[in-house]
Amino acid sequence: MKVIVVLPSVLMLSWLGIEVGLALRSAAVARHGSDAVALAAAARFDEGFPAAVEDALTAAAANRAPAGPLSIAVGPGPAGGGDLEFGRWDRFQKVFVPDPEGGRAVRATVRFAADHPNGAPGLVLPSLFPGVAVEIERQSVAVFVPPKHLVSALVLEDEGEALEVERAARLRTRGCVLVASSQESAVRVAGAPRVLVAELRVAGGLEEGSEVLIDSDVAVGFPIPADPYASTPLPPLDTAPAEAIDHDNLGTTFLHPGVHSDFAATGGRVVLLTGVHQFEGPIVLSGEAQLELQSATLRFGPVGRLTLSDRAEVMGAASDQLPGWEDFWALQEAGARTWNLSDSAEIDIKGHIYAPTTRILLEGSSRMDTGTLVAGAVRVRGDAVLRLRESIEPLEGTPVPGRAKLVR
Repeated sequence: MKVIVVLPSVLMLSWLGIEVGLALRSAAVARHGSDAVALAAAARFDEGFPAAVEDALTAAAANRAPAGPLSIAVGPGPAGGGDLEFGRWDRFQKVFVPDPEGGRAVRATVRFAADHPNGAPGLVLPSLFPGVAVEIERQSVAVFVPPKHLVSALVLEDEGEALEVERAARLRTRGCVLVASSQESAVRVAGAPRVLVAELRVAGGLEEGSEVLIDSDVAVGFPIPADPYASTPLPPLDTAPAEAIDHDNLGTTFLHPGVHSDFAATGGRVVLLTGVHQFEGPIVLSGEAQLELQSATLRFGPVGRLTLSDRAEVMGAASDQLPGWEDFWALQEAGARTWNLSDSAEIDIKGHIYAPTTRILLEGSSRMDTGTLVAGAVRVRGDAVLRLRESIEPLEGTPVPGRAKLVR
């Protein structure tokens, strides 16, 4: 009689134990899959959104789900969406923050459910009780840790704030940003900006509250190397008389290398042909004026500078034929001056900038997208974006490859 009474209870407990074990196993499989997908996507971040998604899908297919190979849904780039999202990892709050422009943090979601292509967990309970639905969902977050041997920007000013990023401005670089200023508040980051660099290294310090707004590692009191180009003489200034540029602000004007006076345009397109173009005065572009560099280098005299506003654009590629300064599109003579980009002005040039005593100021919704930058000071304000895609070769250290790591 006791056996008859106890046996059903034993069987029920055994079944529940098996059911719990199956649920835990499915949860572990889902977790393993989300870890693999997040790590795979983060590891390819530096190669672009398509490459990251490709490896994420490959990692998913290599894992199993109840209905077969693991399946994930991915939204369009660069932020992704669905089961694969790109953004940033708040290392202080320990939370993932999606970003419309994407980022090097990846959140992967794996879901097992009856209404999902992955299928429901292999449990007995839902088949016995049709009204009961069992779902398992796991999320993993991985971040790309960029290589620290690359440097994209060297900021040389030693007075006041040498680097400032505020409001909703964005600073994105492939390599580290070095700030030589020894001031206690050499760097100021305020508002809701996005600072995504390999590492920020500062000889001095940061204004209070700045570090928590930076997505990257920060090293204060860091010994900053000297300007690696200081001993390389700039191309000598040509003493020939400067010629005015005849441009009607409507059509296209082609300019051969030479010495130009100051230049202002409100429309049309000016094309600088291959070689060195020396400007004795400032270049001031507004309206919808365009300046295109066809393998050309701007060589500014003592009062030369760039001022862009409205929807003005500077685009193209640098000359690769200037000894000692190959692939530099802008060379600035020493002297205190400011390059200013405002409104929706844009610079998109393949090449580098060497302006060691110049202040670079981006405001409004302006954008500068180029290779590397050596400047006196950098200010990025409003909704402006400064993006540096390459590295300063003389400052490269022993190669240390980037890697991905799980943070949640």
